[in-house]
Amino acid sequence: MTKEKRYLLTAIVMTLLFVLFTVLVKFVDVQAVGPQQSKVGFATMNAASATATGYNAVFYYIATALGIVCILIAVCFAVMGAAQLFATRDIRRVNYRILAVGGLYVAVILCYIFFELVVINYRPVAVDGKLSPSYPSSHTMLALTICISAAIALKGILKNRR
Repeated sequence: MTKEKRYLLTAIVMTLLFVLFTVLVKFVDVQAVGPQQSKVGFATMNAASATATGYNAVFYYIATALGIVCILIAVCFAVMGAAQLFATRDIRRVNYRILAVGGLYVAVILCYIFFELVVINYRPVAVDGKLSPSYPSSHTMLALTICISAAIALKGILKNRR
């Protein structure tokens, strides 16, 4: 099996696992254990974890700061693409890796907006006194997608440069 086929198969399997886990979170052990009696999937495990660890705002603010770093990385790619487009005046001459991550980042933004509007699961604790979605994690989605794709794209862009 070629490397490309393995990557495609891995992506398909991971997507199917995401869909399966999402369905499980929505329907398995859903109880009103969250703030304001919000329903939480895997409630027994989530409530036990929330009770054992509590809520520490410092970790939330660290995750938010790291999310901002990820957004800055995406902005750097946008600036690189814009600079190449401005210099060449032809989108076909912009590095295809920059265009690819740009398309990926647009898809991530759309997913982020979707999952902020369509809440799959709430946190078992209030954040700043309000209900907030916990799954899928927007911080994790941003960090994994942007950092991994940026590393792969930069490796390819800088491959033959000093």
